Amino acid sequence: MHIFLTGEKRAGKTTLLKKIIETIGIEPKGFRTVAGEKEADGYEYIYIIPYGEELKKEKTQPVGARKKGGFPKVFDKIGVKILRDTLDPAPKLIIMDELGFMESDARFFKKAVLDILDGDIPVLGVIKPRHTVFLDGIRDRDDVRVIEVTEGNRNDLKKEIEDILIEQMYG
Repeated sequence: MHIFLTGEKRAGKTTLLKKIIETIGIEPKGFRTVAGEKEADGYEYIYIIPYGEELKKEKTQPVGARKKGGFPKVFDKIGVKILRDTLDPAPKLIIMDELGFMESDARFFKKAVLDILDGDIPVLGVIKPRHTVFLDGIRDRDDVRVIEVTEGNRNDLKKEIEDILIEQMYG
């Protein structure tokens, strides 16, 4: 079972994900997306980096920009590399923070995500509450549980999600 958190901006999805990982006490692998500062051209660029690492803008290319869209070729290059590196060696848990609409045209990145979901390693991720063929396909999978996070329920969900993940990782 893979778990994806969803909800509106500032609901606490990523914060909840971090708290769960802290409590479980493992070193997950995967990715996270990070917004950079607004640049001179007026755009705020989005980057994908390995989970647990800090953004080094000078060493990576953006995968998209707010109000501009995604850059599929960069997703297909950098995103796929991060996902491949995630599997060697295989972790107990894979993080995908977050899947959204910017990767809609990134064919190889989407395939790499689906390949991981087809595997045996549990995924804890964040998925935007938008409708695209890719995102809806993930939500509709039998092995995916989507949990809506709100300001009102975010503290109550932590233990429930931890129990599910611990059962999956350790049987």
